[in-house]
Amino acid sequence: VLMIKRLTNLPIRQKFAVIIIPLIVIILAFDYLQVRYHYLDYSDSVRLNKAITVGVEINHVVHEIQKERSISSGFLANEGESFGVKLEKQRSKTDSTLDQYYNELKSGELDELLALHRTDLDELNAYFDKLTTLRKGIDQHRITSEESISRFSEINDQALNTVIKLIDETRDKEIAQQIPAIIYFKK
Repeated sequence: VLMIKRLTNLPIRQKFAVIIIPLIVIILAFDYLQVRYHYLDYSDSVRLNKAITVGVEINHVVHEIQKERSISSGFLANEGESFGVKLEKQRSKTDSTLDQYYNELKSGELDELLALHRTDLDELNAYFDKLTTLRKGIDQHRITSEESISRFSEINDQALNTVIKLIDETRDKEIAQQIPAIIYFKK
């Protein structure tokens, strides 16, 4: 009751201020929350775009490794009598694709993503480095066809799991659900 008497005794300008100022504060708070939400979406989209860029490069490498795996298996199964030329050409394609992947990482546009996922990408790069030893074993017929398939598949599994890790942190849950489905399809 006392509050109502005070309001009725105020000049009209102050009455408007008492009503309008809290409304303006509420509107500004909601605007701030909307801007912040959209900024977070934008930041997530930028990061996701970079993650997808790296993911695409990794998938290109996986595809070339899959082809090299098949040709290597044929090479080992035939004890090196056939597939030698095809294998060398495929290795060259795989190496070229790996170079594109490494160049993308070094481009400078992915520093933020690299900071977040340095461990994951270093682990993947260590798996890619295993290709040299694997190839020597194939060339010298020190491993079986089945073992070569297993070791190539191990590298590809690590690569595809890294793609999932890169993209899994998105705020867009629809994308977060679609990426693993695509990856499991590729496996």
